[in-house]
Amino acid sequence: MPEVHEVAAFGIPHDTLGEELAVAITPNSGASVDAAAVQAHVKSRLAGFKVPSYVWVRDQEMPRNATGKILKKQLQQDYLAQHG
Repeated sequence: MPEVHEVAAFGIPHDTLGEELAVAITPNSGASVDAAAVQAHVKSRLAGFKVPSYVWVRDQEMPRNATGKILKKQLQQDYLAQHG
């Protein structure tokens, strides 16, 4: 999607399934991204089980370690803190 600057995928705990797929998205400057549009975009290109159940559009940069790697565990914790 041209509106998307970067994406990181992580798991959200689920009672029955173990985990569900979530993605954190940082849009390009001046662009807006809709969760339903992201899910439709992914669904049109990948298998159904790869479509994220949760889409979190962030207005800040992804958390990174000293070498620049995205900290997915931190994203997961931040998401759960904000969205329960």
